[in-house]
Amino acid sequence: MIEGLKKTGAVPAARVVCDMKCGREEVVPCFYKGRAKPMIGEPDQGQIHKKMISMGWSLVKGVLRCPACEAKRKAAQAGETAQAAQAVPADIAPSKKQRIQIISMLAEVYDLDAGMYAGGETDETVAGALEIAPGYVEQVRAAEFGPAGGNEDIKELRADLEAFKGDAAEALEALARLNRDLRARIERARDLADRLGRIEKAVGARVIKRGAP
Repeated sequence: MIEGLKKTGAVPAARVVCDMKCGREEVVPCFYKGRAKPMIGEPDQGQIHKKMISMGWSLVKGVLRCPACEAKRKAAQAGETAQAAQAVPADIAPSKKQRIQIISMLAEVYDLDAGMYAGGETDETVAGALEIAPGYVEQVRAAEFGPAGGNEDIKELRADLEAFKGDAAEALEALARLNRDLRARIERARDLADRLGRIEKAVGARVIKRGAP
């Protein structure tokens, strides 16, 4: 969501709020369309969108997401894609040719003694190499070889990693927001100092003038 702001400094700005209602918002300088004065014209959304995207925000189907919410969206999308790729109806089995291919490859990458995949292999990597659905590999592996083993932890670790990346992005953006707020306060202090200097100069000139013979 983009909101116009009343001009308080030298540069007009607008407030950008994450559409996911996470509470994240930013104030960014921008042009206003129609009229030069803020609150009369409309903020230039095209310009604002470009700025936000350069700051790590996303704009997907008209929805603005902050970096943390975008990371969560991507993680959820990746999970849905993997789940959809693996989903195979229970009553549908791989073809004879596919079954032979799967068994042949599993014989090379599955450790029967340990009861798990060797190295970093998984149902997904075998399926990717054979260009078939991971669900088919799971069916054959479970029936002919055994459990997937320790490499199932990869999925959980990947999910934890994505969550950590989202948290890290949110922490970095919070730090950046504090930095921007500090800069705004410093700029405000400079504006006040300039105003004070002009007032003192004007008052001093009037005092001098009154004291002149």
